[in-house]
Parts: sequence; structure tokens; C-alpha cells
Amino acid sequence: MVLAADAPPVRPLEVMTEAELIDAIGAEVAEHNSATPRALGMVEDGLKRFPKSARLWILRGDLIQVSDDDGQYFLDDALESYLAALRCDPDSAEANESIGHYLDAVQNEPEKAEPYFRKAIALGGGEGAQDGLKQVLEQLGRTE
Repeated sequence: MVLAADAPPVRPLEVMTEAELIDAIGAEVAEHNSATPRALGMVEDGLKRFPKSARLWILRGDLIQVSDDDGQYFLDDALESYLAALRCDPDSAEANESIGHYLDAVQNEPEKAEPYFRKAIALGGGEGAQDGLKQVLEQLGRTE
């Protein structure tokens, strides 16, 4: 059993590495079982320090989609976040997959989603990208 006194001290956000910050955001979301305003604020602060972090941009898009935000964000901000991630890392399977899911599920544009799923798969994307492509092809009445 680990006591609070045995836990490592929490580092201030402004000195965390990118990986530590992403872990801290994940812990915040897990603790509250939601995309809290604090979690979104942590992402925004992180992007000021790590503006070329594809992972933070993707996390921002994911949190925007599931947040009960008070109007600070719109769903289209999620897509803009995923596109920013892709600009930071054009070879990101995760960014391509996220765009594919957004275009299919939110904008109901499976024909636009298809090339993003295909690229995600080509870049090593896993089951989520493969399932997304399968669903899109079914919607388009195509099989492979």
C-alpha cells in the first residue's frame, strides 16, 4: 500500500516535461471521469509550452468533443485541433485516425473520412483505424 507521504511530489505544470504533462492531464480526466475545465486548461497551457506537440493537439480535440464546456469551445475546434496535430506531425497515425473519426461521426462525411483512415493504417494505425475504415466503406456501400 502506498501512502500519500510515499507518493512522489507533484511537479508544477510549468516545469513538467511534455510526457509528464500528458500524464497529468490523463490523471485529471480519470479522477473526475470527465473532461474538466482544468484538464482543458492544462492542455491549453501545455500547448503554449509545446506548440508543436501533435499529442497535445490530439488530446485537445478529444477533450473538446467530450467536454461539457460552457461555450468556450465548439465541435469544429476539435477538428482544428486534429488538423494542427497533423501539421505538427504529418506522419501521425493517431492524428489521421482522429480526423477520420471526426469526419465520419460528427460531420457525417464518410467519403472525406476514408483517406484519413487509409493513411492512418498505412502509418501503422491499429484496430481503431481499421474499424473506422470498415464502417466508412459500409456506409459508402463498398467492400474490400
